[in-house]
Amino acid sequence: MARNSYTHPYATMTKRTFEDFSQVDAIQLGDIDEQPRPQRQQLVGFLEQGKKVLFRALKVARGIERQKLGRRQKAAKADGNDGENARLQAEVSALKVCWSIL
Repeated sequence: MARNSYTHPYATMTKRTFEDFSQVDAIQLGDIDEQPRPQRQQLVGFLEQGKKVLFRALKVARGIERQKLGRRQKAAKADGNDGENARLQAEVSALKVCWSIL
């Protein structure tokens, strides 16, 4: 028996081309959405948890920003700077509007 007579079973397989991957049936795509896989359900859970964490972080940031603006308003009122006070009041109202969108 010759030493180099062995051929690997995958050695005769042809390479896939881009056209092989681009021909996906619409039926297969529909089946993916209809049958939830465990990975998809897990991903939905991760996204929901991330949304909760992000919402909490935004809520904390809003509170910190509101405190900072309140401090600046108090200083502007003490200095008698009406222009600065009006600008800070507009920022506070914008912060309220942005929060109502969330």
